[in-house]
Amino acid sequence: MRINMIKSEYLGKLLSDIPDEDFEEPFETWSGQLPALVLASTRAVPNSANCQWRLASTSCGGHRKDTFPAAVMLLDICEEMTNVVSEIANSAFTDEYLGYFESLSETEQRSILSDYSRYLESAGLTCSDVNLKLFSQDLYPLDATPANLSRLSSSASEVELDAYSDRLVMFIIGPS
Repeated sequence: MRINMIKSEYLGKLLSDIPDEDFEEPFETWSGQLPALVLASTRAVPNSANCQWRLASTSCGGHRKDTFPAAVMLLDICEEMTNVVSEIANSAFTDEYLGYFESLSETEQRSILSDYSRYLESAGLTCSDVNLKLFSQDLYPLDATPANLSRLSSSASEVELDAYSDRLVMFIIGPS
């Protein structure tokens, strides 16, 4: 599969100013494997010479079929974290069916997000309240911190978090 590099005129540009047709779908298209781990910029394209960034969008929101666009970089998953990532991607942190997550009551959503946060904490990972708002079926956010990156990915050393002024988040992507 051909992977499209981000056009140079899009570097530093807001995602909302980029035509929909320039976003590949889904985030993990070029790996073909799930679960997948990505670093994502959710507001603007990183102004970076790193050619591993891609424009992508993914379906999320269960039965609502929302679309979430981002500039993403696929990360490898550390072997010792494979089970944790798989359990997150398969919603092992809850007994609830997440296909209707966005339709659940606020109380039910908070309960699931609390379970998710506790599960992450038990695995030595974090997700801030801001990033937790990005939670959706098959799109599981984590903070893009050096600690989370080094715990989850051996390619984390390739990523320079401080080089990007825009907000970054990591996502574990599960099967639909």
